[in-house]
Order: sequence, then C-alpha cells, then structure tokens
Amino acid sequence: MRLPSEIDEDSIFAMGQFLAKYSARNIARAEDQNFWVGTGAATGVNGTVEGLTYSTITNSKVTQMASTKTKYSDATLANLRAIRAVVDAPAIGMGAYYMHQSFEPHLSGLNTAGDKPYQANGLGGATLDGFPIRWIDIMPAYSTSANVSKVFALFGDPSYQYLGVRGGIRFDTSKEAGFATDENLVRALERFTIGLMANGAVSGLETAAS
Repeated sequence: MRLPSEIDEDSIFAMGQFLAKYSARNIARAEDQNFWVGTGAATGVNGTVEGLTYSTITNSKVTQMASTKTKYSDATLANLRAIRAVVDAPAIGMGAYYMHQSFEPHLSGLNTAGDKPYQANGLGGATLDGFPIRWIDIMPAYSTSANVSKVFALFGDPSYQYLGVRGGIRFDTSKEAGFATDENLVRALERFTIGLMANGAVSGLETAAS
C-alpha cells in the first residue's frame, strides 16, 4: 500500500486505523479465497492447499449433475438434496448449505404450490428443507453459462476445515522505498494454512463434464 506523506501528516482521519482495517478486509478475503475456492495451484491467491470446492472433487465427495447439465442454473431441488447423502452422518447434525448469495432467486424458484422447501426467513436466515443456508461471497456466483466440472454449492460442516494462522499479522513500513515519490510504503503479511480434518465433512454439487 502506498501512502503519500502529505496525506499521512495532514489527514483529519486516523490513517493508521484506516490502513489496518483495509488490510484486515483484504487478508480476510484471501483467507476466504483459500478456504472455500483455492485451487491448490500456488498461483496468485490460490494457495498450495485445495479449498472446499476443489477438495470435495479430490475426495470424491460430490454429486455430479446429469450429462449436458453444465450450467449452475441447471441445478434442481433433487440435486441439492442429493449432496446431503454424500457427507458422513456426524456432519449432518451441524450441516448447512454454502453458496453465493446470487443463488437466492434460483432457490426461491424451486418452490411450488405444494412444496416450499426454500424459506428466506428474513433476519432469521434462509433455509432449505430446514437446513441453514450460509451465503458466501467468495463462492461461484449464479450463472447461466457453461461451467463444466465445477463445484458451486456445498453442504456439510466446514468446521472440520481448519484455518491455521502462523504468528499473526505483521505490518512492515518503509520510507526509503518510496523516497523518490515522497510516499510511505506499508505491507501487511499473514502466514496461514488450511487443512481438512475429515474428508466426509463436506460435500459438493458439481456440474456435468459435458
């Protein structure tokens, strides 16, 4: 982060607090990226360990939709119910659905005159067949385009996926690096890892391969 010296010295706002909050939000997003959708490819922000949308495929804990059903919009109520049968029994008691909030209209459309499994519930939180739905901003967003062999919805108990922080957040600053432009350079670093302690704790709904 680059902070011009005049802003640091003359701002009526506490720039230190602003940078700390800005860093915290971005670090939290990096944690979510790795925890939920990290590819394990060690490129960019993907980390070296697979997030849940990839590890469920690796661990064969997925329900794949029928052939030609390559779009997230193809997901049916039967598909969403089927992934509950994939997790181990202990995970069902604390089980919940995890998906991007843009799926809300699609889930609402699954209700029929005689069957209303989806309930928005306002501040009480949405449910599907009585199981809570947790809206995860980093999860794949609803789409009507083809996305082959992708997990886009999860069910289970992700508390079995740990987030291990090593040493806390470290802030480094340098005036010398930004000397030519009269800037203070600030860097926030956090070392962490993730790991799934029980392969059967979480299952995923995967689009068809073709």
